[in-house]
Amino acid sequence: MNEDGAWAMFLPGLPLAAEGTTLEEATLDLIDALREYAEDWEDHLTHGTKPPGQLGPGATYSLVH
Repeated sequence: MNEDGAWAMFLPGLPLAAEGTTLEEATLDLIDALREYAEDWEDHLTHGTKPPGQLGPGATYSLVH
């Protein structure tokens, strides 16, 4: 969405947002945010820790190798 001359992007259901002065800049920012999010998930899955903002307090899950 374009607000006050700046572009803002988000993905419903994910804790991601991006912004830029152009649509292309906002898109690249969102791609960077997605990469960081995927890296965090990979780290949490590799080490078996609960991803931030996912699952409630005391929730448990197992890893499948």
